[in-house]
Amino acid sequence: MGKPFKNELDNLENTYNFTISSNIDSLKKAVNKTLIKPLYIIGSGGSLSACYFAEMLHQEYGILGKAITPLESFYIQKSFQQANVLIVTAGGKNKDILFAFDQAITMEPDSIINLCTTPQSPLAKRAKNFSLSSTFEFPLPSGKDGFLASNSLLAFFVLLARSYNCNLSNTFLQKSDLVKFENEILTFLAKIDVQAATFKVLYGGWSKPVAIDIESKLTEAALANSLLADFRNFGHGRHHWFDKKRKNSAILALVSPDEEALAKKTILQLPKDIPVLQISTKKTGAAGTIELLVKSFYFIKKIGEIQGIDPGRPGVPGFGSKLYHLSYTSFYKKNAAFNKIPYLPIQRKIRPENISDLTPLKLKKWVDKYKQFTDNLFKTHFGSIIFDYDRTLCSEENRLTGPTADMVKEIIRILAGGFIIGVVTGRGLSVKKDLRNCIAKKYWRSVFIGYYNGAEIGSLADDALPDSKEGNEPIFIEIKKLLKETAIDKDIEITQRTFQLTIECKNATEWETIKPIIYQKSMAVRNVGFMILESGRSLDIIKRPEVSKLNIIDYIKNELKSRTLKEECLCIGDKGRWPGNDFELLNTAYSLSVNEVSLDPNSCWNLAPLGIRNTDACYLYLKAIKLHNNYFNLSL
Repeated sequence: MGKPFKNELDNLENTYNFTISSNIDSLKKAVNKTLIKPLYIIGSGGSLSACYFAEMLHQEYGILGKAITPLESFYIQKSFQQANVLIVTAGGKNKDILFAFDQAITMEPDSIINLCTTPQSPLAKRAKNFSLSSTFEFPLPSGKDGFLASNSLLAFFVLLARSYNCNLSNTFLQKSDLVKFENEILTFLAKIDVQAATFKVLYGGWSKPVAIDIESKLTEAALANSLLADFRNFGHGRHHWFDKKRKNSAILALVSPDEEALAKKTILQLPKDIPVLQISTKKTGAAGTIELLVKSFYFIKKIGEIQGIDPGRPGVPGFGSKLYHLSYTSFYKKNAAFNKIPYLPIQRKIRPENISDLTPLKLKKWVDKYKQFTDNLFKTHFGSIIFDYDRTLCSEENRLTGPTADMVKEIIRILAGGFIIGVVTGRGLSVKKDLRNCIAKKYWRSVFIGYYNGAEIGSLADDALPDSKEGNEPIFIEIKKLLKETAIDKDIEITQRTFQLTIECKNATEWETIKPIIYQKSMAVRNVGFMILESGRSLDIIKRPEVSKLNIIDYIKNELKSRTLKEECLCIGDKGRWPGNDFELLNTAYSLSVNEVSLDPNSCWNLAPLGIRNTDACYLYLKAIKLHNNYFNLSL
């Protein structure tokens, strides 16, 4: 089993060049979206080292990152609800990784990103069934790793560093530097009995992921004992090992520029007869970590050669294979009692509280409310359906092109049945152009648009709307002036209309920092005649009482009367919890969310399948619509 470790190392430069030049635009965009919430990074075996690297990369942005094993994912899964998840796996097929994905998807985090070096893995096939999960595959020229993670691990480190916008050089380690370092390794190992050695691995900052990997490889290939400590925790009792167990004990010091002075001073305090190997880099940050990682591989190679053990194929005992393939997931199945209740819709309503923590009385209340809502929804006859636009009818990826062909096909089906479609959005002319491009002109008078959150309403056939002129509302002028005087002026774009002021953030990673400033400056204006609504990475400040997404319901009901259609409207949006911009629209009796829901038990439920959200959920709702003579109904 495995490959010669030397051959693996011979491929490292090709792997580096492949991953440094690979197109990672989509991966970078996915990672960029996670930079406003905690990230849990899951990996097993050798891939766990990359998880610790991602942990550090994420925390550089001031956001919590936490590396965990698949089993740990079960015990902390409640935390996933308010976070993102990254799964790092070379093969994407072992039981533990698939178990971890199942635990994560059950809690519906903001997103799940799967990073894999094998194409068409079982993980990728499982993940494609869920719209909140995306898989990024980078098949390596070197193929599958041997027994120890090597090329895949280097690939993960480079891909992750690039995804977090780290500066990496385009050149691999010079062969002369590696030869020199291998000689240093041999000099060091000559001072100890390698067969009985214990290595204390000291690290600091960016070298921690490499320390984790050294321990992993020494243990997995049965090469030596290892103990880990950072340079300062070493001074808190962990140095005592060298007083009682000095024989055949040695120190591996991982040193980057950040801890160079501390490492030097620490080592000077030790008895001179303790062997020390410094694995050093002159590079800072993530680039330094990658250099240390590659050098550590050569340390593993040399210690294996001395012992006659090839780290790439050390041999696996029978019980080892049984442990690796152990079937255990049935031990962690969800409480069977939850199969008898509408678990998912209720969990979405009460999050971050967990359904298992509800009292029987509270749980019964939610079950009763769910049944009451769905009974009313499914028996009601509708004449119109009203949508939010962005992330409901039109995905974020298609923001500049409009709804997909599949979505348009369902809209046309409803329009061809003689029914009315409503779209209410914070946007203006761009939505009109998108819809005219995808809906035949003969249906335009049955499509009504509420521009600027319902400030202006008219049919798709109306050439006069929307009014795109800059408004002169005094409240908006004052808010705009206050924002222009702040430090965030260059980070935002402000668009003023007659009844709406839109503030967009240019960089998503700065949104959570910028948003409170916008709120503070806006609320400092002494006027109660406006409301702030959130949509993605923008805020709409609307004039009240003139502007409301509810305006379109009254408008369309008058149309329904004139066409002798049933007068009820089904409303669908994505941000049903205030200050989300759909909170009023989804506060109506017949309202479905494709993402965020409110705590109101009488409206704004999300009935989409597990892990399906936004436009994918909207499409499923549309597919469930049954058309009749003068009404349609929903049959989910």
